[in-house]
Amino acid sequence: MIHELKCWAVQYDATVAGKKLFEIRNNDRGFHRGDTLLLKRYYPDAEEYSGEISFYEITWIERGPSWGLPKDMVVMGIKQIEGR
Repeated sequence: MIHELKCWAVQYDATVAGKKLFEIRNNDRGFHRGDTLLLKRYYPDAEEYSGEISFYEITWIERGPSWGLPKDMVVMGIKQIEGR
């Protein structure tokens, strides 16, 4: 499954640079290991997208309430999908 997600520019840039290898999200989409995240670079102050996108595979997932996460939150390990 592909999940299209708004990603604020600062977090998007860190993710694309390989510095941020995780996503923390509300689990309102039924995320699963092996799913694809389509991250769309977004400027919250201007309320607009830049047009840049990147694709990531969910390689690991922790669901609340484990590790003190709220029950409706997830932390996902991600890796970039090359060539997409």
